[in-house]
Amino acid sequence: YGSEPSTILQNGILKSYLWQQACFFPKRLFYREYSKGALINLSNSDIGQARMLFGFVLVGTFDFIFLSVATVFALVKINISLTFFALGILVFLPVIIRKLSDKEIHLYAESQKSLTELDDLSAQCVTSIRLQRQTQTGNFWTRRLMSFSNIYRIKRLQQIHLSLSFIPILGAVGILTQIL
Repeated sequence: YGSEPSTILQNGILKSYLWQQACFFPKRLFYREYSKGALINLSNSDIGQARMLFGFVLVGTFDFIFLSVATVFALVKINISLTFFALGILVFLPVIIRKLSDKEIHLYAESQKSLTELDDLSAQCVTSIRLQRQTQTGNFWTRRLMSFSNIYRIKRLQQIHLSLSFIPILGAVGILTQIL
């Protein structure tokens, strides 16, 4: 997240709202399902998803609708049979996008699970810092944290690579339509 004061203030307001709502949950949920790491992970990932949803997706949707109508109108004016042929190519696009999105959802869930584990381990490491100093086990905890962070990094990188594969697929359809 950015270091601008407004961004930090918005994140703080959102997190305080999360904790205001979480106080109504039964306490047994915090012991079994919602650890500190899971709650922090959920709040941070929700902020990122909301930014993505209201940023890129909202603008992209209006852009897609406007450009689709304008392109179909222009293609019909040029040649109706080519218009139907070009639109026929788009029939396969939802199937491809659906398969990619299902795989992305799976990879996202895996990365969030590993991030929750990393957050829990970080909280455990911070709470036991005095014990680590007394027993000289800091190197062990550092290696363990690095191992968990590397697992999260790999899973998140796989998910990001898959997310970025949407761009060439959607771009290829546009280029193919332009070639036709």
